[in-house]
Amino acid sequence: MSPFKKLILAAMLSCGATAASASSVAEYNSPDRYHWWKYLQLLEQTVQKDIPAGSTVPASDAQRMQLLRAVGSPLQRLGTARAMLGDSMGAIAAFDTFEQLTLYQQRKGQPHADDDARLAAATPRDAIQAIVEAASKRQIVILNESHHVPMHRAFAAALARELRKVGFDTLAVETFGATPDAWPYIHEQTGYYSNEPVFGHFLREARQDGWTFVQYEEERADRSADDYPRLRELEQAENIQSRIFASRPNARVFIYVGYSHSVETPIANKREDDVRMASHVRRITGIDPLTIDQTIMYAHASPGAEQASYQQAQAKSHSQFPFVLLAPGGQHEVFGEYRNGMDMQVIHPRYADSASGRPGWYAMLPQLQPHTIPASLYPATGRKLITARATGADPHAVPYDAIVISADAPAPQLMLPPGSYTLRDSL
Repeated sequence: MSPFKKLILAAMLSCGATAASASSVAEYNSPDRYHWWKYLQLLEQTVQKDIPAGSTVPASDAQRMQLLRAVGSPLQRLGTARAMLGDSMGAIAAFDTFEQLTLYQQRKGQPHADDDARLAAATPRDAIQAIVEAASKRQIVILNESHHVPMHRAFAAALARELRKVGFDTLAVETFGATPDAWPYIHEQTGYYSNEPVFGHFLREARQDGWTFVQYEEERADRSADDYPRLRELEQAENIQSRIFASRPNARVFIYVGYSHSVETPIANKREDDVRMASHVRRITGIDPLTIDQTIMYAHASPGAEQASYQQAQAKSHSQFPFVLLAPGGQHEVFGEYRNGMDMQVIHPRYADSASGRPGWYAMLPQLQPHTIPASLYPATGRKLITARATGADPHAVPYDAIVISADAPAPQLMLPPGSYTLRDSL
């Protein structure tokens, strides 16, 4: 059994599943069974037991904390599982609920006094064009993502495509396992989050474009819980130096990270020694990276979960493609908790679903075109998981697409590049 399937099986059992309800190890390890589907169904049951459909988060701090202890971890896992199986807004909704329980939105969403004035004076510009122009003078670009938002991977793929054209050659990705080049395709062990199909597309395209893959994140057992966050940031930067610049000082590197690893200054309200990877990279390599946030300014399942300035910011542009905001003085505006900590901030528009039934942000991936799911695969009742892999592919390859379809709703289309595919359904 692969390490990732062991991880998910252990998580399923920790959520209260019996060995039988989690499937036998033999069945669970079968390539005929896409493991995230079983995981998703169990997590839905776990969360719905404590948060029934239509219920609201309790106002009482004591009740909220009790609920957080019960479903905090399952909610985060549910968001990840939904993202893996094509439900991008459902993934965001799960994390929105988690953030309501932790009061995270209240902490991160407080506006600055001059936000309205900065927004009024700012000019929108296409994000890819602006970043590539700024990157022309840089050796390192660092872009972040929310790990449950496939839209961020679509943007990363679009950016990587253009950065490669201007001389960037090395792709260092947080999710990479120890051997990202061990297979001639994107394998389920290439990385954890890269099991998600849009992430898989990003890496497939990057490989085709000739990027060199570098792994820099390592899990070590010799760190205490207190030291882990601090040492993790430092060791990530040290690995980037030793595995890239020590032997190739002129490499041009695109680093793709989660959340705040891309912050160049200590984060407000944190410890003074809470220095993130991007800051260590700048100090250790002597290279000032171009740091970009895309985790703050995007649409949520509930508008109340959005950053305080998002609605006003996204109204600055009528484009259906991501953009940045340029201040009158020429600098790029950054709103929210990463102000003064990153160089640029991507604003994602409020995408509607396209005619394919999939989110409008798929337009950033023009290679992917809609393909109708054959009627013979539709469920008579309930739901099915549909996965698409290249014909003849290793069943442990990351699928080109995965989507859950329901008997009582129109089936969305699969989003696939040109080629021949085998579709598999799982009840």
